Amino acid sequence: MFLTLLGLFDVFSDLSLILKLLLLITIIAFIRQHLGDSILSVLVIAVIAYFVLFVGWGIFGSIYFVYLLLMAGVAGMLVDFFFVFPTLRASGSPEQATGKEIMERGKKVMGRGGMPRFRAPPPMMGG
Repeated sequence: MFLTLLGLFDVFSDLSLILKLLLLITIIAFIRQHLGDSILSVLVIAVIAYFVLFVGWGIFGSIYFVYLLLMAGVAGMLVDFFFVFPTLRASGSPEQATGKEIMERGKKVMGRGGMPRFRAPPPMMGG
């Protein structure tokens, strides 16, 4: 049993290594995009990578993990869970909102072609 728990904690160290590699690739891409391929960019990459990956990993690792979750679409699920579903339950039925109710509400919001209904901009004046 104890060895199984040790194996479980190995997964967290592997996840930390993967996050460090992804963050290192992100740092390299960002610095090269802004400074190009030069000795200065290599020096800046080395300094920032050392500070972020080894000195401040506790802070930067958690921030990067939250950033990856947000980029993966977790924020959209949280918005749906906390804001969309409660309004559907409050507006119609006391039980949990169904997929059909969500689709009907989406059709009311969206226009015919699946695009939101907006007013057309005023025509441009020639001159």
